[in-house]
Amino acid sequence: MPSETLWLENKLSFEGDPMSIVASKISKWYNRNIIINNTELENTTFTGTMEGYNLDMALKTITLANPAIRVKHENDTIILY
Repeated sequence: MPSETLWLENKLSFEGDPMSIVASKISKWYNRNIIINNTELENTTFTGTMEGYNLDMALKTITLANPAIRVKHENDTIILY
């Protein structure tokens, strides 16, 4: 199924997407501002499907997949560094 229609099934999918795209999709999905504060992370890729995940679970999945990624919450903004 194309990733464009997965939202109908409450699924967020990534296929080798750069972290800049991952952050953008998660930002839109959860209606939160996400900033990447490390240029090396922007081209790091992520592949996976998240079904029924809340925001914390989605961020935890990304950090488990790439332990170099750190997450910081500042007010309503999430910073990946």
